[in-house]
Amino acid sequence: MDTLHRGTAEMKRQAESLRLQRQFVEDLKVLMQEAKNKHSRRDLRQSALCTLLSNARHMKELRGLHLPLDPSVR
Repeated sequence: MDTLHRGTAEMKRQAESLRLQRQFVEDLKVLMQEAKNKHSRRDLRQSALCTLLSNARHMKELRGLHLPLDPSVR
């Protein structure tokens, strides 16, 4: 990552994209763990996760984050 941060403008954009992807996944993991801790039944966990996601303002404002499965990212 340090190499990307010290590189060209394109490399810096890639480093920032990777950082945002990592933060997105970490946030999802936290929300999933919260839902898991609240309920033991799968349907209730799923409902709790949906509620948590709808209440998480930062998860709604993703500003065009390129996810790893996006075929336009090379």
